[in-house]
Amino acid sequence: MDTKNGNLHEDLKNRLKRGVVLGGICAAVAFIILFLLKIVATSLTIGSGGSGGIFAPSLFIGAMLGTTVGYAFGSLFPSITAPASAYGIAGMAAVFAGAARAPGVRQLELPVGDN
Repeated sequence: MDTKNGNLHEDLKNRLKRGVVLGGICAAVAFIILFLLKIVATSLTIGSGGSGGIFAPSLFIGAMLGTTVGYAFGSLFPSITAPASAYGIAGMAAVFAGAARAPGVRQLELPVGDN
């Protein structure tokens, strides 16, 4: 990373625009890795009797999975898809509804705005 002038935020923002983070790994791949690692960490914590809940991990897992799907759809159909963050919000709601055993709960559609 080029942080000669202490401009780390701008450098990361530029890398995200190009789809490059973590030394050349695409953002979608990083999200998939974080998705899988969070599932393993949460399973080990709850399975071993450690203190931990399902609310925050399910939101994180849903956000990573939804955003990855959003990036994939955005790459395939760039003119007709919503931003990847909208897919992340829908993923958060869907995974939490499944983890809470409440799949009949309606997911609210949040307005993302027009681009």
